[in-house]
Amino acid sequence: SLKVSAPTTDGRSEVTNFLLPGDLLGLDVLDESNHRGDAQALESTSLCEIPLDALDALTNSIVGLRRQLLRVMSRQLQHEQAMLALLRRTRAEQRVAAFLLHLSARYERRGFSPTTFRLSMSRHDIGSYLGLTKETVCRVCTRLHESGVITIDRREVHLLDAPALHSLAKIDP
Repeated sequence: SLKVSAPTTDGRSEVTNFLLPGDLLGLDVLDESNHRGDAQALESTSLCEIPLDALDALTNSIVGLRRQLLRVMSRQLQHEQAMLALLRRTRAEQRVAAFLLHLSARYERRGFSPTTFRLSMSRHDIGSYLGLTKETVCRVCTRLHESGVITIDRREVHLLDAPALHSLAKIDP
């Protein structure tokens, strides 16, 4: 997995996305010639570089590839719109619950368990991504754990009560 960050106007760096196996990195250069941020591997990671000219040629020669790329970009756009809506919410519990549910759905789409997964990112990075402090992320995770909604042991998360998590996040299952 990767952490994608972008510089802020005050010179800090802010987490803008977490990429999992199968996600595409670098779509932001389709409109500009430079990346606006950077990506950092959070664990052992393999990447496959495809130059833009080669990708363009491949989409012309492989039936269905262009449509699949459009699906991936559409999914990424939907995710970013959902994140903007999430960040407008005022409660930290909603943000953390929605983040865990989103990760769960992403892991499930990849054929992994939607109820048990490892957080490759730090609490600090999650906080940066959600517009929260590390301490707030830790407090919310502790409350979710104490209320029996999740168990969390370091980076290993088990979703025990998905309906309660959906209700807290105010997301329809």
